Amino acid sequence: MGVGARVGQRAAGRELGRAAHRRRARRRLHGGPRPSADDAAQAVLQAALAAGPVRSFTPVRHSLVDLYRDVVSAPTEEPAA
Repeated sequence: MGVGARVGQRAAGRELGRAAHRRRARRRLHGGPRPSADDAAQAVLQAALAAGPVRSFTPVRHSLVDLYRDVVSAPTEEPAA
């Protein structure tokens, strides 16, 4: 995957997040019910389809081991001398 594709995906993801935030804010403002997980997934899928083709759509759930490895292996900042 090229850099341009990754940048485009990030931008699309940010826009999806903003759109979802606006919908939630509107619902709260008008006192509507909170969306179910299925409703939220459908809204995200619809926004993704509007942004371009979707090859797969599944939640990614990382194991605790993977999360721990990411945190432990992350570079730490050196204290300023």
